[in-house]
Amino acid sequence: MAAPVGLTYNGYLNLEMGAQKISMKIMPKKKCPACGATDTIKILYDEPTYESCEAAERGEIALGGCLISEVSPKRYCKACGEDFG
Repeated sequence: MAAPVGLTYNGYLNLEMGAQKISMKIMPKKKCPACGATDTIKILYDEPTYESCEAAERGEIALGGCLISEVSPKRYCKACGEDFG
């Protein structure tokens, strides 16, 4: 049974772009351990590019700097400002 276009069905989002149909698995958002919010974004480590700076300004990613270690956090909570993961 196919789900209507643009609606979720069994954990998938079904989209139609012209003649092309796309089905994407919906991944659960990561929950902040400090406040419980799901408004979290990935932290990007490395020297930022023009595109990554623009994405950070739009709130799509957080910039983590050039140094990364095994204990560097992977997520940033937009609700409370906590770095985690």
